[in-house]
Amino acid sequence: MRYSSAALAAAFAATNVLGHGVVTELFGLGGGGGAGAGKASAGVATPKGTNETAVLATTGMGAAQGLPTSSDDGSIKVVFHQVNQDGAGPLTADIDATSGGTEASAFQKAEISQNVPGLGIAGLSGAQTMDFPVEVKMPAGMTCQGQVAGASNVCIARLRNAAVTGPFGGSVAFTQSPAAKKRAIEYNLCKRMLSRRFAAAAAQEDEDDE
Repeated sequence: MRYSSAALAAAFAATNVLGHGVVTELFGLGGGGGAGAGKASAGVATPKGTNETAVLATTGMGAAQGLPTSSDDGSIKVVFHQVNQDGAGPLTADIDATSGGTEASAFQKAEISQNVPGLGIAGLSGAQTMDFPVEVKMPAGMTCQGQVAGASNVCIARLRNAAVTGPFGGSVAFTQSPAAKKRAIEYNLCKRMLSRRFAAAAAQEDEDDE
């Protein structure tokens, strides 16, 4: 199956699972631990079929326990379960902070500081049935504003590989810690102030030249 950027189900299954590589867990500072998706040698072998059904087992937990929350620096940690050889990394990550996963144009590229190993070609590696930790950081200045199934301030993170028959991966829903949101707002304010200062300085130079 291929990854689709459709919105998460109303029951708040925190993961949209697809393919030969699957995001199976999301760890947050607050709220519920979500089922979902660097240092690439930290894989853990798992019995075949152990994690491929993790989403079904956790469907609806977000509604009861709350969404996972980012760390104060805006990062989230997930577990990516590689099912077979073309479900490997490296992964790419994008985050939608506004549309709840419904608009492809809303996804912005995000940094992956800890990734899944792979040959770098078509999502291939020699590993299979392994769990790998992945860490994704929100872009600077991003604030979670999405609305999903009655919940506010939702971000959707999408992770996928470059498999020819894919891409394979998944998506997770999360929200921001208060400190992370404060940092993002302050970043945007500083950026706006600097832009105004540069514009004012440029205007002054033009006047001086005249």
